Amino acid sequence: MEQEALSIYSDQNLTYSPSLGEKHSLLLYASWQFMTSNSRKQELQRYGLASQLTTDPTLPGLDMDFKSNTGERKTMGLLG
Repeated sequence: MEQEALSIYSDQNLTYSPSLGEKHSLLLYASWQFMTSNSRKQELQRYGLASQLTTDPTLPGLDMDFKSNTGERKTMGLLG
C-alpha cells in the first residue's frame, strides 16, 4: 500500500483602531482562515504468494485487485 497526504493551513487577522479623539474609540477586526488538503492511496493485492504482505514486485504471483483512492477537502472562514 502506498499513501501520501498534504495539508495547508492559514490564519490571517487584521485589527484597525483609528484615532478619533480623547472621548471616542473604534476598533475594527477581521479574520480569514482557510485549509486545503488532498490525499492519495494506492493498493495492489496479489495471490499465489507465500504472504500478502510481500512488497517485492519481482516475485511470481498474479494480480488480484488494484485500488486507487483520492480525496480533497477545502474550507474557508471569514469574520468581519
